[in-house]
Amino acid sequence: MKMKCGTCGGKCCRYFCFEIDEPDDVDEFEDVRWYLYHEGVTVHVDEGDWFISIANRCNSLNDDNTCSVYDNRPLICRKYSQSHCDETGLD
Repeated sequence: MKMKCGTCGGKCCRYFCFEIDEPDDVDEFEDVRWYLYHEGVTVHVDEGDWFISIANRCNSLNDDNTCSVYDNRPLICRKYSQSHCDETGLD
């Protein structure tokens, strides 16, 4: 199968990001502070929603930024639309 992406250098294959609950007390803010002590971790707020991003290169990303398991890639990769791409997307 021909890869539909590949012009951005595999940016989405170099980190993962997920939503977290907004901290609402000192202990929860301390948890966020602990996350940030780790290399490659960032926390950001987008339109009131809190996210944690973890820089961690996918083991299936080839040196030329192509996917070595593209035809059998995980569902989360299949569902990720180019329109959501940080590099080339419209969002």
